[in-house]
This record gives sequence, structure tokens and C-alpha cells, in this order.
Amino acid sequence: MTSKYTYCRPAFFGFELCRIGGEGSPSGMAPKPLDYDSLNENVKKVAYAVRGELYLRASELQKEGKKIIFTNVGNPHALGQKPLTFPRQVIALCQAPFLLDDPNVGLLFPADAIDRAKHYLSLTSGGLGAYSDSRGLPGIRKEIAEFIGRRDGYPSDPELIYLTDGASKGVMQILNTIIRNENDGILVPVPQYPLYSATISLYGGSLVPYYLEEEANWGLDINHIRQSVAAARMKGICVRALVIINPGNPTGQCLSEANLRELLKFCFQENIVLLADEVYQQNIYQDERPFISARKILLDMGPPISTEVQLVSFHTVSKGYWGECGQRGGYFEMTNLPAKTVDEIYKVASVSLSPNVPGQIFLGLMVNPPKPGDISYLRFAAESNAILESLKRRAHIMTDGFNSCRNVVCNFTEGAMYSFPQIRLPPKAIEAAKRAGKAPDVFYCLKLVEATGISTVPGSGFGQKEGVFHLRTTILPAEEEMPAIMDSFKKFNDEFMEQYEDYRDLASRRSRVTDAMALVLHAGNTNKNSFKTLIAADYSGVQVELTKNFEMGVSNKTSITHLKADSPLYGSSRMDYAHIELMIDFALMEVDANISSWLYLRLGYMPYLAFAEESAISCLKRTLHVLNPHLAVNTFLVGHFVTLVDIIMTCNLYLGFSLIMLKSFTSEFPHAERYFWTMVNQPNFRKADSVPSVPSQKESQTKEAVKPKEVKKEPKQEAVKPKVQEVVEEEEEASKPNPKNPLDLLPPSKMILDEWYNDENTV
Repeated sequence: MTSKYTYCRPAFFGFELCRIGGEGSPSGMAPKPLDYDSLNENVKKVAYAVRGELYLRASELQKEGKKIIFTNVGNPHALGQKPLTFPRQVIALCQAPFLLDDPNVGLLFPADAIDRAKHYLSLTSGGLGAYSDSRGLPGIRKEIAEFIGRRDGYPSDPELIYLTDGASKGVMQILNTIIRNENDGILVPVPQYPLYSATISLYGGSLVPYYLEEEANWGLDINHIRQSVAAARMKGICVRALVIINPGNPTGQCLSEANLRELLKFCFQENIVLLADEVYQQNIYQDERPFISARKILLDMGPPISTEVQLVSFHTVSKGYWGECGQRGGYFEMTNLPAKTVDEIYKVASVSLSPNVPGQIFLGLMVNPPKPGDISYLRFAAESNAILESLKRRAHIMTDGFNSCRNVVCNFTEGAMYSFPQIRLPPKAIEAAKRAGKAPDVFYCLKLVEATGISTVPGSGFGQKEGVFHLRTTILPAEEEMPAIMDSFKKFNDEFMEQYEDYRDLASRRSRVTDAMALVLHAGNTNKNSFKTLIAADYSGVQVELTKNFEMGVSNKTSITHLKADSPLYGSSRMDYAHIELMIDFALMEVDANISSWLYLRLGYMPYLAFAEESAISCLKRTLHVLNPHLAVNTFLVGHFVTLVDIIMTCNLYLGFSLIMLKSFTSEFPHAERYFWTMVNQPNFRKADSVPSVPSQKESQTKEAVKPKEVKKEPKQEAVKPKVQEVVEEEEEASKPNPKNPLDLLPPSKMILDEWYNDENTV
């Protein structure tokens, strides 16, 4: 048998011979180039969980006839979101320009859509079917530069803006430019969007993780990033770039200005390029942390940071209220990159000839939508606002739904399109997953999709800390379907936990015993401490009954004054637990004590003294000045959902807001005021039967309640009698008039006190 050989690849010495065929051996010894064993190893390393095992299983179930809700991908239109009218009108005219010549076109399309279509067609070299410049159409890049200038307050150069087929292509192009070999590292937040881990693997680089802090609503700690860099350098890795995703995917958090300043300063100190993934900048669902671009903060900081830090920012039409994922329109903007580097990026972009032109037009429409006064403005504004408001409501529905589930905790989705709840899997479930050869969160998510049709992504696909498990779901299902979806999830989760929880565990057993017991609370129905217990019980799913006709000091039991509760009211970690205990002490010793000191003077429980009232008000203001800035950046006191300290704090603030603190007083503390009204309107607070609804400030806060001089002129007890009934039962005894002193009935003394009393130090 004869054989043929050829030189295949370099070896350590000379060349290595590979058999490619011979008589009796038609296929030879070596694998074919596209056989699995001979593929590029970097391709095999790529993992993309968003369309991984769970997605494939969901697709199989769908083929079998099961209804599947695909919440694994941020794909708004696939889940029923209606396209915005104006951009679709413009793109329709651009795709079919002959319509512009039809005499009836004005009957079908508004004039501003017709004008815009003509404008975009004039920018092309032959309509939407012709290639554009490899960087994108110059006219649209100019529109994007103007948008960035309006947003950030600094002009932008169109020559430094490149249009791409979605933001993902731009990310891949920049990472390909940065990564030289396996010793080049990219700092990526964990949990992270797997585009980054997959692309870094594909290009042969090294992912350097920095973990976000779930207990701090997925906040970042710059010291942890420094530690990650130091650890990577110890391994010989050269860290070249830092990725931020703002708002976060999958975590939904928004970075503050302080966060961005820290990151930019860090990049300056470490000579690292910042890659800012800002594709969800329109998806903001709270007012405390609006979106701020990394570019704006960079330029705000001034030289040398503003002139030295290299920044690449990404945006897309796939997210926001547009949701045009299939149009594949994206761009990146480069800041402080050398001209030669920009030329190299242009050269590589030219290999792909041109980004798709319809996607470019959608980008132009995104950054330059109808303006007030335009024919289409009112409709466009109504449609876009309706989408964002609905997403905000869906974010609340989903967060509240997850937090109502057994062994599930979830931070509020501040931005983006996702919830990322933590699933506290019982040991038996983890063991069952190991036996099945699955990661525990994959095991849980597979059971979920098989039982309910809800297709999610396991947290392991995004990265997570050891021993902690999550799943990611979008908040995109139709709003009217969301309650049913969350009910379905809750039912599945309860059954799953029932199957795998070990009730020999003390906490589980205590929970079961509590569920079976009839708990009676011995307290008055106007006592703020009883409010705390009833609300905490409702959050914990425990039935508590108030004793009837309770009288302080007469009934044989006293009210509960210190509360304990099982998770999630004690947070999602030991650090949360510590913070909650600390804040409970603050709520009791500072807030409650100072409000009571002021209130007791007003209600006549203590003799009225002007200086004492001034001191009480001063102390309360000092306390609220501590609380207010904390609430400026936090929706709740600890973490991002209601905990026990929120219940205690709100009940302690209740008497202040309802009896003595006027709007003129509380307006000095707007965030504390917002917090109080937010809390008392929570469904669980309103469900507590004995908690009276808090009256409006105009109704409850009279001028007499805050004018010391007028209070002095009137008998105190008569002025506030109607309000005394709203105060705690423990204090009722103090409000009763004392009986007449028997000594007052004696005849006047003949002793001359002035002669007896001597203020001299003499006898």
C-alpha cells in the first residue's frame, strides 16, 4: 500500500507530516478540516447560555405542542411589544421608494414621515440596497453626534462614530482589536452578559471577573476591582480593558455618578480602556439614579483624566422603547483613541464592507425622533411613554412576585429588561442536580420550563458566586399576562421547595409550626408596635389575630416590642442581617425617641417647655438629615426590597407624619418623605386591618400643632383630645387627668416660707 504525505503544520523541529490518503485508505488517518476534533479550540470554548441547553429544551417542548413563554432573550417584539408607528412608516417608504411618487401617498403617510424618508434616501448612493461607507452613512453619523452632544453637553465628532450591525458586532470588533493573545485580560462584571465571555474566549483572551455585590443592589466596589487586577497580574495577565454594563444585564442596576467617577479614575491610574455598554440607557424605572453616560462624566472630570482615559461607548436600537432587535442597528463612539488606531479599526470594518442600511436608518430615527410641533410627535410620545410606563409596572410586578415566593429574593430592576432573582436551593435539590449531571440552577430551570413553559436562563450562564444560584428572566411578557405568569412561577416554586426541603431543618420546621399555629397578639389596635407586628406577619405569610378589648396594664399579656422574622424580611445575607439590626436600633433610638419627645410635649404627656420642644425638633432634624441622603440613593433602607427595618421605621415615622410634622417641616427631607409615602402605600401595609390609612397632610396637620405660643394659651389636653385616641395604648394611662391632690384640701399653713427658705450658705 502506498501512502501520500504533505506538510501540514509547523512542529517543534522542522515540519510534522500528516497522512492525507492512500490506497485502501480513502479517508486517511487525519480528521477532515471541519471535523470536530480539528476545529479551532477557541470556537469550542465559546459558551452562550442565553441560547443554550434551556432554550433548546424549550424549543423541543414547543414542537411537542406545549405553550412556551420565551423570557430568555431581551426580544421585545417577540413577546408582543408593538412597533412604534413613525419609524416603521419611514422605513416602509425607504424600502419602497416608488410609494413616494404615488399621488395618494399623503393619504397613507404623515408629511413628516414622507419628508424624513426622502431625507434618508438622499443620504444613500442608491437606496437601501446599496453599500454605504464601512463606518456608516455620514449623514446618520452626524445625527448621532448631535444626539450625543445634546445628551452629554459636549460636542461629538461624527468621524469617531462607527455604525454596526447591532451593538454586539461593535463590541466584538473592539475586543478583537484589544486582545492580542491569552495573556491579555478583560475585566468583566459578574454576573455578566455572556457576549463578553464568549467573545473573549473566541479571540483567545482571558476574562478577569469582578463580582458585583448583590447585597448592595448589585453595586460595585472599586477595591474588589483592584484586587481582581492584582490577582490577574500575579498570573502574568496584562489587564487591558474594563467593561461596564449600565444599566446592568442581567442585574438591572444603574451606576451612580460617584461610581462612574471612581471607575474612570481607576482606568486612568491603571492605564486601562473603558468599554461602556450603554444599550439600556432608555430603560430606567426609578428616579433616584437616572442614566448618566460614562462619556459625560469623563469630560466633566477635566484634564488629565478627560484627555487621557480611552473610552469606547456602545448603543443600539434593539433596546429602550424601540425594541427593534431584528433591524440590527448599533453604533460605537471612540474617545481619546489615537488617529492611527482609528484608522486600523476602519480598515478592519472595511473587510465587512458595510453595516446594513435599514439598521442605520433606524439609528437615525432613534437619535432624532419627532419633536414637539411635528405632525407625528403626539402619537410617537404617547406610544413610547406607554411602553416605558408599562415596563416600569412590569418590573414592580415581577420583583414583588419573586419576593413573595418561598426561598426566592430579588432586587428591584432599576433599569434594563431583566430580573435576576436568587433561588435558595435546598441541599436535597442540589444533590438531585448532581445525580442528574446538571448544575443546580440548570436543574431548577429545566424543571421550571417543563412544568410551566417559562423559559429562563440559569444564573450560571452569567457567572455567580460559589454556592449561590440565580435565574434571569426578562420583564417583557405582556403586562396583562404578567400576574398569571408570576402565579404559575410561584406555584411551581412552592411545589419544588416542598419536594426538596428537609423539614428536619430547624428553620423549615419552625416555619411549618408557625403556619399551623393560631397566633394572638396582645396589643391595642392603635399601637404602632402592633402595626409593626401585623405588617411583618403579612410579609411572612403568618396569620396573626389581635386580642379584643385589650387594655394596657389590665390584660395579662404585654404587647410585642421587639420583632424577629424569617427571610426575606431579614435580607439576603448576613451582611444584610447586620445592617437591618443596626438600622432597627437607629429607628428606635433616634427616630422614635425624637418624634416621641416632640409629640409628648404637644399632647401634654409632659409639661410644655419651649426649650425642650426646640431641643426635640433639633434632634429630630439631625436624625432626618442622616436618613435623607441615605434614601436619596436607596429605595428601601437595606437592600432593594422591603425588610423588617422598613416596617419598623415606617411605623415609627407614622405618628410624626400624621400629627406634628407639617409639609413645611418635611419638605426639608424630600427623600425621607418619599420613602414614608411609598411604604404606607405598599399592599402589605394597607392589608394590615388595624393600620389606619394615613390622612393627607392638609387634613391632619393643623397650624395649632406647630405653633408653640398658641399651644401655651390653651389647655393642652382639650386641644388635642380627639387625637389622643390615635396614640399607642401604652400611653393612655398618662393622658388621664390626675385626681386632686389631697394636700390641697388642707387649710393654709401658718409657716412663712420666705423666712424659712434661705438662699445664703449660712444658717
